[in-house]
Amino acid sequence: MITTRQGKSEKPAIEVNSSLTLKGKPDLYNVQSLSSAEMIEVEKFLFSKGKYDYTLSSLEIPATPVVELLGRQRSGQAGQEEVQQQFESWKNQDVRRDLNRYFYHTAANQQYSIHVSGAQNRITYYFSGGLDQNQTNLTGESFRRVSLRSQNTFKLTGKLQAGVSLNYVSSDTKEGNNKGYATTGIEQGYPLYPYADLVDDSGKALPVYLDYRKVFIDSAGRGRFLDWTYKPYDEINNEVHRNLNRQYTINTNLSYSLTKALSMVLNYQYLGGQGNQTDHYKESSFYARNMINNFTQPNWTTGVLQYPVPLGGILDASNSALSSHQGRAQLNYSNTWKAIHQLSALAGYEVRSVKNTTMKNRYYGYQPEYGTLFSQLDYTTDLKQYSSDYLTRKIEPGQSFSEQTDHFMSWFANAAYTYDDRYIFSGSIRRDEANLFGVKSNQKGTPLWSAGAAWVISREPFYESSALPYLKLRMSYGLNGNISRLASAYTTASFGTAYTTPFRRAVIQTPPNENLRWEKVKTTNLGLDFTLKNNVLSGSFELYNKHSSDLLAQTPVDPTLGFNTVYANVAAMKARGADLQLSSRNTGGRLKWQGTLIMSYSKQKVTDYLMPASASTFTYLPATAISPVTGRPLYNIYSFRWAGLDPANGDPVGYFNGAKSKDYTAIYTQTPLDSLEYNGPVQPVWYGAFRHTVSFKNLSLSLNISYKLGNYFRATSVNYQEIIAGWSGHHDYTRRWQNPGDESHTNVPSFIYPLSNTNRDNFYRYSDALVQKAGNIRLEDVSLSYLLDKKSLKKLPVSSIRLYLYASELAVLWKANDLDIDPYYNNVPSAGRGFSFGATVKF
Repeated sequence: MITTRQGKSEKPAIEVNSSLTLKGKPDLYNVQSLSSAEMIEVEKFLFSKGKYDYTLSSLEIPATPVVELLGRQRSGQAGQEEVQQQFESWKNQDVRRDLNRYFYHTAANQQYSIHVSGAQNRITYYFSGGLDQNQTNLTGESFRRVSLRSQNTFKLTGKLQAGVSLNYVSSDTKEGNNKGYATTGIEQGYPLYPYADLVDDSGKALPVYLDYRKVFIDSAGRGRFLDWTYKPYDEINNEVHRNLNRQYTINTNLSYSLTKALSMVLNYQYLGGQGNQTDHYKESSFYARNMINNFTQPNWTTGVLQYPVPLGGILDASNSALSSHQGRAQLNYSNTWKAIHQLSALAGYEVRSVKNTTMKNRYYGYQPEYGTLFSQLDYTTDLKQYSSDYLTRKIEPGQSFSEQTDHFMSWFANAAYTYDDRYIFSGSIRRDEANLFGVKSNQKGTPLWSAGAAWVISREPFYESSALPYLKLRMSYGLNGNISRLASAYTTASFGTAYTTPFRRAVIQTPPNENLRWEKVKTTNLGLDFTLKNNVLSGSFELYNKHSSDLLAQTPVDPTLGFNTVYANVAAMKARGADLQLSSRNTGGRLKWQGTLIMSYSKQKVTDYLMPASASTFTYLPATAISPVTGRPLYNIYSFRWAGLDPANGDPVGYFNGAKSKDYTAIYTQTPLDSLEYNGPVQPVWYGAFRHTVSFKNLSLSLNISYKLGNYFRATSVNYQEIIAGWSGHHDYTRRWQNPGDESHTNVPSFIYPLSNTNRDNFYRYSDALVQKAGNIRLEDVSLSYLLDKKSLKKLPVSSIRLYLYASELAVLWKANDLDIDPYYNNVPSAGRGFSFGATVKF
């Protein structure tokens, strides 16, 4: 049962809110990448070793400007002085400066709202409206949302009451093609090199060559193709991605008092929504130009260019609809007798049906200024790609349709009995059923229940402690359930076009699973609530234990069945923890100081996993992946044991079969799970916050400090495969072993070329040399507010005005790791600080 806001006074109560939040640009320099000068030296070294000989002999593989210039120098087209001058210029260029200036800006979020409520003889009403206008940190992105809500209650007779509420939310998200620091090429996926110059001094976009070599672009199509250069700054406005969503909810209810203690309530809710997403790749966009050029079929004998992908833009349009009906019939009972007995109970039945549909289409040759597009395309023929001597591809039709229907039914009841304000007993039971579990009555639904009791010890006649005037003990036990729409008792499949035949094709999404069951969670809680004399300290302490069974997880199966994995009930887990919350009143009088401490402890482990341990060691190494191992948490960090660097050559040394080893392939692929180093959980074991509020008269200052402890993360470091194959690298390259004795102050392996064994990098990447503690304490936010009311300013034309300032993402006060890394932003741009200014006016 949810109690919503309603009007209380005959005179309308009006409240107006307005706020502006500014959030600084992310810190791109938090990424530990090689500097331009360092990257240039790496490329010069690799060039001298012949790394780029094949690249420079091919038109299909892009090359950085440094490699292109070195190639020109080797062929006699560039002199030593020109090369050196250009290198010195590039060394002073940092792509992050252009990104920070042109691709990012300060985010600005504006929020406005109004609330009106009141009551007449037989009517209570509440209305609210809100407007959010947000501009994100990325240039070209914006968000706008309008929300309206109306709630009215009508007293029709002394026993009959009706209510109706309407909610409407409309949102509009707009984005360009701005990936910021993550900008890469479309075809090859190469990243921005550190010395890339994206915008000239006059603000004009400059090209970068992340997909094709400049010599290829300059000669492609003998000058008759569309411009094939890629200019990331121009691309921000060359694509328009827009997502419009509208959702409305209608709630109606009838309440009839059968007796003074018993009432009946009928509820009906309709939820409807429409979504419209469009991705418009303008004709000027690199995405459209690249596709048109690649599919162009030239006949140089006749000079005719055929365009299987027509000239113009490309439009992807997706339309979705949501329709939900929900009904509930409920009986409520509430009664008190003999001044010591209180009973509240309810029971009811609920049914819900939800239908989601989505239709997607792609349109080629789209020209919005003329309202035209091209519809006659050949989607079945393999067409040669101009940028490749061997690659062929079909034109993507980009059409799909999906429909999903969910049905749910529930029977529910709960009751609470209180005796003499001292003993409280409560219980609830419900049975949920869903259409995901087939037709077997013992599987499509599951009974869920809970029971609890509380004892207010301080109200006992024998209790005489004045120092602890309130003391309450409580406990509960219950069974909850859960489902996943990734699993089904039925075979589900998606249909699509079979490109080589006129028939449809079907791809199995989920195989049948007649043994599919609800997930079940048994929870035990034991709590204690207390208050000290004069309310100087109050709080609660709670212990809990959870046992989850029949957990659904993606499980590998025999691939000869036609699919590799299936969601099935294959695991069980246990979790135990404690929560402590303390509120203190440190000072009273005109200067008030209040504090709140929140402390939580949580530890979980997998108790059963029906599938055997994976024979692939690297299954357990990524810290972001679920790695179910009996006796361990769900998310863990496992690592290879680290034995340091070889003092002779700087090779990393590990262990295999209990002995020191440099057989990296054997270590990486054959180390059994029980030989991996278990470092600890990814999720914190201890977490919480300290909040302090100091107020003097109408001025209030509050700050919040949070903490997380007991978890681990893996720091990033150099990966020589990425440096050799890519165009960037980690700054740890400068800390690498170079001479005997370096092993005493660094764990970064030496750089060797050619790299004969890529598992050398893999071993170092997943060794425990890079595992760090993730514990941290941070100043989350600070708020300052001032209240003006009639008491402080009699001539104030309104009831009250509250002005406030709020700051967030302020500082990390302490980090447990040795590398001074903020675990929230591990080698990624860190978030900028946020500042909010606002006012609330009540009439």
